Amino acid sequence: PAAGLAADSKLVLCSYPFGVSPPQSAPRLLTIHASSQGNVVRMEHNLDPGESGAPLLNADGKVVALAGSANEAIPIQAARKLIL
Repeated sequence: PAAGLAADSKLVLCSYPFGVSPPQSAPRLLTIHASSQGNVVRMEHNLDPGESGAPLLNADGKVVALAGSANEAIPIQAARKLIL
């Protein structure tokens, strides 16, 4: 489970939607609501192409999850096990 993620948390998604092609390369900071549901974080935002892998930050600026697919994110604790 996503430790430290309160129900209906307000998070910031930091992404480059639609990739980094020159006409659309502006980064986007999007405030979203999310909640922990078992081993995933469900977001009230459907990801746009290019947003997978984008970090979800809490109010302290700490990464709490990484955007996955559709409206789901992987809790950072689970992602750390895969990359460390």
